[in-house]
Amino acid sequence: MPKEKPKGYMELHKIQIKDQGRYRDLHVDTEDVKSEKTDDNKQKAEILSEYFTSVFTNEPQGNIPEPKHIPLDKKIEELNIGTDLVLKHLQKIKTDKSPGPDNLHPRLLFEVKEIGIAEPLGIIFSQSLTQKVVPKDWKSALVSAIFKKGNKSQAKNYRPVSLTSVVCKIMEKIIREHIISYMKENKLFSNKQYGFISGRSTSLQLLEVIDKWTEAIDNGYEIDCIYTDFMKAFDTVPHRRLVKKIENFGITNPFL
Repeated sequence: MPKEKPKGYMELHKIQIKDQGRYRDLHVDTEDVKSEKTDDNKQKAEILSEYFTSVFTNEPQGNIPEPKHIPLDKKIEELNIGTDLVLKHLQKIKTDKSPGPDNLHPRLLFEVKEIGIAEPLGIIFSQSLTQKVVPKDWKSALVSAIFKKGNKSQAKNYRPVSLTSVVCKIMEKIIREHIISYMKENKLFSNKQYGFISGRSTSLQLLEVIDKWTEAIDNGYEIDCIYTDFMKAFDTVPHRRLVKKIENFGITNPFL
């Protein structure tokens, strides 16, 4: 245990104690999947896998509703992934994170960044985009079930977190930056969106809402608030409909 982290042992101990009861007597009880309680680790993994799969929205084949047309001056430009761009992202790697299924540790990639690893990675990334092919290992993930709330024995109260290849994540970040830049340049983000955008936050959103509420009260109006949330929003987005929406933004191959 490093001397600079004297509390590290206790933190690790708490995690181990907390995890002792995780997934105990796990079972599924939903409209899609039902099972008996089990304490067998393999069966627990299968139960979690079945439930996570059942949440996915698989739309029937047919016509997908056309999204509202967005007039665009241009579509997204090609992305040239050069050595300097890859090196910039290698320098930002968080070395305390865990490796993915390929066992390439972020610490290793960070340490060898200056001795030529950026150039071959740039070639692999460029070829992957050009040929529209993702290496098989990048499609694999180490999936952990993270408890949210409620009954710990029910699979529906867990959410999956996937640990993927660090190299793949670097490429994803490069592509993400390119797409975000294009979206901002063409003003494709809603002015009402505050999450997942650099420079915006829930604090700014709250300030704007309070300003509107204050103005309404000053003008003699009453304020009623209704808060809503989408259950498992990211897990249930229909993929075919999402692709249609992305295409409407002018984002096409090789990014789709």
